[in-house]
This record gives sequence, C-alpha cells and structure tokens, in this order.
Amino acid sequence: MAALGIRDGVLHVEGIGEDLLEINLRPGGSYTLEWNRRVYGIDEAEMLAMTALGVPAFPIVPRAPLTHLEGAFVFSPLRGVVKRVALSDAGKKAGLHVLIEKKPGSVLTDDEDRVAMIYADGSSNAEALAKLGDEPSRWLEVEVEPVR
Repeated sequence: MAALGIRDGVLHVEGIGEDLLEINLRPGGSYTLEWNRRVYGIDEAEMLAMTALGVPAFPIVPRAPLTHLEGAFVFSPLRGVVKRVALSDAGKKAGLHVLIEKKPGSVLTDDEDRVAMIYADGSSNAEALAKLGDEPSRWLEVEVEPVR
C-alpha cells in the first residue's frame, strides 16, 4: 500500500490469485462487516472510526476462526416493488441467517438485483455449506408487487 501512498485506513481489496483487481478506501460491502465480526470478532466499523480519529487500531485476532461461514446471494425472478423479504420458518429451523439487501419499498428492475444473502455457520466450511444446501433461494420468502 505504500506504493499507492496509503499510510493507514480501512481498505477493501479485491483480487484473483496474484492479480490485484481494485482497492477502495472503505470497508467491504454487504456481508463483510457482519462476517468479520462473527468469524474473527473484529468490528470493522470500530476500526474505521478509530483510524479516522487517529487512534491506533490493532485488533486482537483469534488464532483460529470463531466459526466458519458459507453463503449465497439470492436473486428474485420477480420485478416490481418489494413488499416483504424474510427467512422462511424452515430456514430458521435449519439455523440459517439472512442479510436482507432489498428492503420493503425497493424496486426490483433486472436480473442483477440481489435481494438477500442466505448464510450458514458451522465448525468447518464443509459443515456450513451442507447446512446451506444446493438451492439457498428456497430458504427465502419474497413478496413483490408488480409495477403498473
């Protein structure tokens, strides 16, 4: 980061293998704040605030993850105004979690509209993935009113 003139801050870095795709001076989006808190016990928002205030931010990172998480974004084939998005009762019983991205009143206009992320935790990634299953969208209830 020194080559870019960055001395401190909260960074969102994306890459594939050894190829750097992008660097953004912000925390990760969507699920990453929640996942870092759950997996490593680190509150990125707190780290960002401390850095902005000039307070050294050195989080204590556990030697091993506190949990393992696997998730999948859910897209809706429906178009219109979102009325309701919720984790189904079956999903709750299975111990799954949901991060809702489209709140009531949001408009779904195309195939790229992520509605939510369904995720599972476990003692390993394999266990979390097994809980999530092959079709994560089945755990989500979405009600959309068509736009007229």
